Amino acid sequence: MPESSSFEHEAFERLTDRESASAQSDRTLGQEYASEGINEEETLRRMKPSEQREFIDAEDMLSSALNPGSSNWTKQDPLFWSVSELGGALQSFQRYKDRLPRRCEAHFQEVLQNADKIKQILAQYPARRANSPDGLYKRGDESAIIEAHIELRRLDPGMFPRELVEITDKEFARALPKALEMPRSAKPWHPLMYHAKLAEYNPDAFRRIASRLYPPEIIQRNRLRWEQYPDHQPECREAWETLERALELGQASKN
Repeated sequence: MPESSSFEHEAFERLTDRESASAQSDRTLGQEYASEGINEEETLRRMKPSEQREFIDAEDMLSSALNPGSSNWTKQDPLFWSVSELGGALQSFQRYKDRLPRRCEAHFQEVLQNADKIKQILAQYPARRANSPDGLYKRGDESAIIEAHIELRRLDPGMFPRELVEITDKEFARALPKALEMPRSAKPWHPLMYHAKLAEYNPDAFRRIASRLYPPEIIQRNRLRWEQYPDHQPECREAWETLERALELGQASKN
C-alpha cells in the first residue's frame, strides 16, 4: 500500500493517542469501582436473564478464544472462531464493565497477559490468504479480524498496534456495509455505528472505500435527516462526525 501523507500520519497518531488515553481512563474507572466494594455476584444475579446469559457466554467465549479447538463449536474452524469469539467476548465485557468492574477487569488483564498467544493466532491469517484462490481472506474472516483488533486496541493500542494485522482494500470493502439504512428502519443506527467504528479504526482505508457512499453534495443532507431521528440522536451525531473526520482527511491532504 502507498505510504500515507504526513497529514494523514499525524491524524492517525492523534487517533491512536486518543485510543490510548481512553484505554487508560477505562482501566482507572474499573479500579475505582473495584475499590468501592460492589457486590458483583448480587449485581449479576439481579441482571436480566438475557444479560446474565450474555456475560456468562462471553466468559466461555474468551476461554475458547484463548484455547483454539478446545470446544466442539470452535473445532469447525479453530482460527476463525478463536478470533471471532475473542472480539465478541471483549465487546460484552466493555458493555458490562461499569456494573461488573472487577470481573471484567480480570478478563481484560487475562487478555493482556495472553497478548503473545493472541498475536500468534492472528499471525496465522496471512497463510490463509496465500492459500486462497482469489488471494483474499475467506469471506467473514476480515470482519472477525477487524472486530477483534478494534477491541484489543481499546485495551492497549501500544501492545496491539495498527500494523499487527493487514487488511487489503478489497477485504475492508467486504467488511463495510454497502449502504446505510434509512432513519425509519427499526434499528437504523446499527449500520451507521459500524461505519463509524470502521472509519475510526482505519480512516485511510475508509476514505478510499466509502467515499462513493458519501459524496460531498449529500453528506450534509443525510446527516440532517438522521438528526431528526429521536432515538439515539447523540450517538448518531457523534457517528456522523467520525465519518466526516475520516472523509475530510483526504480533502485536507490535497490542499
